[in-house]
Amino acid sequence: MTANAAAHSHIAIIGAGFGGIAVAIRLQHAGIDDFVVIDRAADVGGVWRDNTYPGAAVDIQCQLYSYSFALNPQWQNLFAKQSEIHDYLHSVVRRFGLLPRLLLNCAVERLAWNDSEQLWQMQTTLGARTADHVVVATGALAVPNNPEIPGTDRFAGALFHSSRWDHELDLTGKRVAVIGTGASAAQFIPALQAT
Repeated sequence: MTANAAAHSHIAIIGAGFGGIAVAIRLQHAGIDDFVVIDRAADVGGVWRDNTYPGAAVDIQCQLYSYSFALNPQWQNLFAKQSEIHDYLHSVVRRFGLLPRLLLNCAVERLAWNDSEQLWQMQTTLGARTADHVVVATGALAVPNNPEIPGTDRFAGALFHSSRWDHELDLTGKRVAVIGTGASAAQFIPALQAT
């Protein structure tokens, strides 16, 4: 999945999660075809690509967790699981022909407005790019919030954020401490109790 190799786009969308995909589709509907969707990862999906912890699912009915212009009558669960949401986003990207617009494995490292040239300059891991307009759709949950807790540097056990779940670690029969009581914890704690 790679976008046109041109280093300039009329519009650059940063982020290929729900927000970035929606913007791309709306641009197409408006007849705007000179845009690129840039994402640092190798796949679309944003948090639904990254959050693969046990029990990951939406916390509202999935009919409300889909695009109004791309309804999905094939949901398997009332509260869709992570893989089902991720598959849905893949199907939307294919359905709306966005594959050629994707520039994946391309992290934007610097973004600056060039007043004299009236365009945005981007430094990415794949080189320099420019755009007349930029839409930042990176999402509020794209980067894990790891609290600074004294003593974690001396902790001998495994330590990771739920959005970067260590699937290689077998937690069966282990004592697990969870910091936080948000939606993610409410989903993976019951899944861990079953092991």
